[in-house]
Formats: sequence, C-alpha cells, structure tokens
Amino acid sequence: MAFSGARSLLQEWYGDEVVSNLVEADFTVGTSATRIAQQDPAVIGRAISNNGSAPIFVSSLAKIAANQGFAVGPGATAELNVLEDFDLASCDLFAISASPGNAVHVISTQIVGGA
Repeated sequence: MAFSGARSLLQEWYGDEVVSNLVEADFTVGTSATRIAQQDPAVIGRAISNNGSAPIFVSSLAKIAANQGFAVGPGATAELNVLEDFDLASCDLFAISASPGNAVHVISTQIVGGA
C-alpha cells in the first residue's frame, strides 16, 4: 500500500487518523548530569541534537558519567523511535559531557489521540 505521508501511515497502523504533537526543548549540557527528556508513554520518537563543541553522552541512568551511555558528537543528531528502541524512546534521558556549555536541542514526538 502506498502512503501519502505520515498521517496516512499512522492511520494504517492505528486504524484512525492519529494526531501527533511535537515538543521541543533546549538544554546546556556540561560536566554534571542534566535531564534532557522526561518519561512520557505518549512519546514515540526523539531527536537529540548536540549543537555544542564536545561530545555528549546520553543514558537512562541519572548517575551517568562522561564516558557512559551513547555518544552524540558535536554537530550530530541521535534519533530514537519506539519501533526500534522500545522504552528508550520514551524514558527519562540524561546527558553529560567532559566539557561545559554544550547546547543540546531535543524534539519529542507524542501521539495525542485521534483526529
């Protein structure tokens, strides 16, 4: 079946024209753990962009260290989605870096109901 866009794909998967919502937030990640996303069962995907000059490390663990979790390099974006990453896409996420002052942008996609 051909899909005309994301809405028709969601309609095929969920049987209704599902409405999504984008939530965007900015953070400064440094040498202390920073929560960059809160647990939300409505979230089906997240994009984490590191706009800083040093790598950041992302984990579901609040006591993250600067060499734990998955790395997102300077200028890079990591994408999580519920179909591949299961609960990692919707759980609390924390970030840290060995260097202070890294600008991080997070976009979360939520399913908020039918049309």
